[in-house]
Amino acid sequence: MSRFALFVVVFLGLGAAFGVSAAGPLESLRSLAHEQGLVAVQGADGGWRRVRRCGVEGAEMPPGLAQEMRRSRLKRDHSPVEIPVVLHLISNSKGEGAVSDAVIAQQMRVLQAAYEPHNFFFTLQSVNRVVDDIWFQGERENVMRAALAVDPSRHLNIYSFDLGEVALGYTFMPWDYPEDDYRHGVTVFYGTFPGGEGLPYNEGDTLVHEVGHYLGLMHTFQRGCKAPGDFIPDTPYEKRASYGCPVGRDTCPHRPGEDPIHNYMNYSEDGCMDHFTPQQARAMHFVVRRFRPSLLD
Repeated sequence: MSRFALFVVVFLGLGAAFGVSAAGPLESLRSLAHEQGLVAVQGADGGWRRVRRCGVEGAEMPPGLAQEMRRSRLKRDHSPVEIPVVLHLISNSKGEGAVSDAVIAQQMRVLQAAYEPHNFFFTLQSVNRVVDDIWFQGERENVMRAALAVDPSRHLNIYSFDLGEVALGYTFMPWDYPEDDYRHGVTVFYGTFPGGEGLPYNEGDTLVHEVGHYLGLMHTFQRGCKAPGDFIPDTPYEKRASYGCPVGRDTCPHRPGEDPIHNYMNYSEDGCMDHFTPQQARAMHFVVRRFRPSLLD
């Protein structure tokens, strides 16, 4: 496994809780998961398990990068960034993890709809379907990436398999490795694709969220109510992650604005998330030029 094995949450004595019957009190299960910083996700068998919404936690910008970003002279109308996508679908010998062409097309529409207003354009270049029982379980992930990655400096590689109890998705930040390193790319649980089994996170926004990290964005609740937050001037401060869709929540009342629960870089359910801010867009364009310049070739 990659370093994200560090984010695995071990629930001693809670094996039964991960298989809570669908007939159980769903809201209680979700509330308990949220208290633990997790989300409750439905599986194909109708049962529920608790996982992290995102495996990117504790990420920090390199020293001086925020100041460099503020000093940049990027214009508001950014030049279009066209990003070729290679989708690696890992399934097991039972067919679990298989995703149809129609669902792939729908996922690409969701991704494009989120980023097109900010001049990012994603084109599906190829789909790589792999049947491997070991890789499907998230084992030997570095070996898998090394074997499958397609020119990471010029392509967004997306990997889909069963992430188990790790998270719904994760990625490395742009500054973690050189841009051509095989470890770059986004990983998502296959059940988060539109119509997938990962209720209520099955409208495709997990990929939108993780691509935001791939392009350098932090969570909106970074550092809570403390400056500089997520380094983005137009995302209100937020003490903790948002779960569900708590309209009107304000966890930093001494700071301007209500919590940005509708922002793609929060932890709200898919149906609640609908936008990036102009300054987030500016930051993503800056990061591409600074850390992923080959995408502009």
